[in-house]
Amino acid sequence: MMKCKWFNSDKTHSLNDFDILTVVIENKPMLLDYMRYLHNGFRGKERYWRFMKGTDPVDAEDMAEFVPDIFSLDINSKKNINALYKLLKKQYYEQLSKDIASLKEKALEIIKEISVDFDLELTSTSDIKEDDLFKIMDLCFDGDELDEKEKFIKFCQVIYELRGVQYFFVVSLHQYFSAEELRQISGELKYRHIKVFNTETVRPIDKIDGEILFLVDDDLCVIE
Repeated sequence: MMKCKWFNSDKTHSLNDFDILTVVIENKPMLLDYMRYLHNGFRGKERYWRFMKGTDPVDAEDMAEFVPDIFSLDINSKKNINALYKLLKKQYYEQLSKDIASLKEKALEIIKEISVDFDLELTSTSDIKEDDLFKIMDLCFDGDELDEKEKFIKFCQVIYELRGVQYFFVVSLHQYFSAEELRQISGELKYRHIKVFNTETVRPIDKIDGEILFLVDDDLCVIE
């Protein structure tokens, strides 16, 4: 069973016990340090979060994604597109191999026609790989028509499918979305066992079902 623990809290939480875990940090120096920790890719691995699988520690950077701005989600990041190429290559290798072979034949026919024009034999030293087909097509996800709530849901779901990431660290979720929207987000993500770790600077008015909330006050006391 996967568990997590906030650095100075006595309580360990099973990841099965919540859909959203919200930390309200009122202490400004700590908030800045914590945001630096997230932006730096969870470096100082147990500095704020300690993840455990059974009794074994697990690195947060290996299984988590930090989302610094929900309004600037980039599903088509280089990391995600490369993961998409790898997944498609694995799942559709046989079909891709046939398509690549056909593409090579077409390319050779074109080269032969060009050779005739120049009255000189042309050769090619480059080989077409499976990934090249995706790059030629400039394959990417299209989410322009989605509203911010749907875009966030799809963002999490796509990254989970591509890279197996289940834990998403976000900022000010309660300020972006209403309680009803958060219920919809939580309901959609829980089917894939996706967990959201949310950071707030102000205690939210509404806490939804499936959300754990605790406060780090100005004196660095943890109140659950």
